[in-house]
Amino acid sequence: MSSETNRRLFISNGIKLAAASAAAPLLSSCSTFDEYLFEDSFYLKDQVVIAGGGISGLFLAQSLRRNKMGFKLFEGSARIGGRIQSSKQVDYGASIYRSDDELLKKLVKELELASAPLDKSHLFLIAGMQDLTDRLFEHLAGLIVYRSVRLRWKAIAIQKINEFHEVEFDTPRGRRTFVTKKLALAIPPSQWASIQGLGDLPEMKNAMTWAESLRRENTVKVILTSQQQYVTAAPIKNLMFFEDESLQVRQIVKKNKSSTWIEIDFKSNTAGASIEIEKINDFIKRKMKITFNVNKMSSENYFDWNRVRLIQGSAFTSPLVFPEIKSNSFQVVGDFASALKPQSLEGALQSALRAAEFLS
Repeated sequence: MSSETNRRLFISNGIKLAAASAAAPLLSSCSTFDEYLFEDSFYLKDQVVIAGGGISGLFLAQSLRRNKMGFKLFEGSARIGGRIQSSKQVDYGASIYRSDDELLKKLVKELELASAPLDKSHLFLIAGMQDLTDRLFEHLAGLIVYRSVRLRWKAIAIQKINEFHEVEFDTPRGRRTFVTKKLALAIPPSQWASIQGLGDLPEMKNAMTWAESLRRENTVKVILTSQQQYVTAAPIKNLMFFEDESLQVRQIVKKNKSSTWIEIDFKSNTAGASIEIEKINDFIKRKMKITFNVNKMSSENYFDWNRVRLIQGSAFTSPLVFPEIKSNSFQVVGDFASALKPQSLEGALQSALRAAEFLS
């Protein structure tokens, strides 16, 4: 077996461990001896601290590496990817992308991911969108994952002292503090209030005002698959939209040689309103051209991001454009920070690429 194959197997196994909550402590909580073995100090000089391991944080790390900038990425949960999550090809978060999303198409090609057209304007990843974040993580982490990426390290306090940022994390081994000149925030605005001192940063003044304008959206994804015999008649169109007085619905139909699966995103028309399962079932029966047996549905068919810790409330809209931050020591990244393509994977990549230019 070649050294490269050994390396890929090692990293692949590391990803699987990192994705499982039970195994997360293996990656995120080393002994004090290990920490100082892997760390020269907790003073990072010109390395960039990235708080948040979603697609924008991961792509920022990759962009910094290309610019020959060091980084350390900290994720508060037990897995990377943020709202990107897949299982057996089914996407529970971000699901499709547009054919004119140039940054994303370039990244998919670079990471050698298999994609397929959904229709004339959209594509999807055959193995699921999590294939994107897993492969990106693999490229970033290297053999000693703990050097550059840490899971279950949640940012809880930030303060600026002269030209330095002091960032405190809550970790499985207690609280740890890093000092750095350069800091990137890749955390959903719904979590900003939980970080002590964040609103006191001069760069965040306008951003905190912007955050007050957010309208939180409650979203639920329903998964129906032909293999589970929930779907007996699939619609002809691969992408359809429906609406009534209470719900906005996007239906995505994906197919391979052996099966068809449908991902349906339900969004409430009323800010903060919960979406009841009975209302979803009734909507599918009344509005959508599919047949399913509600008695066979289980909790596995419903996925509510508002119940996921550290992600709650990350679906939102705002009538205001996110204020531009031109600092070379502090940046905010995320799809919301893109003026051209907000609320999209492409927007997340755009914001990360822009932030890397300032921080490098």
